[in-house]
Amino acid sequence: MRIACVSAAEFEIEWLLGHLDSLCRHKVGRGRLWLGELGPHSLALFCCGVGPENARLGMQVFSPAFAAQRVYHLGVCGSLADGLEPGTPVLAGSVVSSYAPGEQAVGLELPAAEELLQAAPGLPVRRELLLTHREPVLSEEERASLNRRYGASCVDMEAWEVAVSCRDAGVPLTVIKSVSDMAAADALSEFSRHSRRAAETSCKLVYGLMLHR
Repeated sequence: MRIACVSAAEFEIEWLLGHLDSLCRHKVGRGRLWLGELGPHSLALFCCGVGPENARLGMQVFSPAFAAQRVYHLGVCGSLADGLEPGTPVLAGSVVSSYAPGEQAVGLELPAAEELLQAAPGLPVRRELLLTHREPVLSEEERASLNRRYGASCVDMEAWEVAVSCRDAGVPLTVIKSVSDMAAADALSEFSRHSRRAAETSCKLVYGLMLHR
């Protein structure tokens, strides 16, 4: 199977890069691309860059080049809901945008419960609605406002663009992110403490799902 893994930044797929065979690096537009193998699967790992514009432009260039049969979007996200603490892995059931008024949420593919158990035994994966926002959320007021307005539990800056690209191409997309911060005043310091461990959690979950395909 031809599988693509899309992230915003290289640190978000660093763990995966260390667990693939026949790995080689390429340049695709402004993004970075690695090709490798995992068992019977041919993998492309693409870093589009941070933010909606980079994600949109990156997917325009990358999607036709690899023609994936399945896509995983992975990395880290901020929490908009109390109880969704740093390190928690999130499986997005759908994604909505704060900057595309009138657009409906894009539904995402969810692995079966038994697949999740095989991929990450004992890991408490949360199923949530993900919001894509144009910029980092750095205040309690904005955090609460976005949670009320959209009903989303977590926020990122790329998933909507990846989801729209995959929807338009007819390719199934699974989005797995782990919480790096609480999207409030101290989000940047929390991000520096938790982001790499959160990214590794997302990588391990995607790796497990691919192994059982």
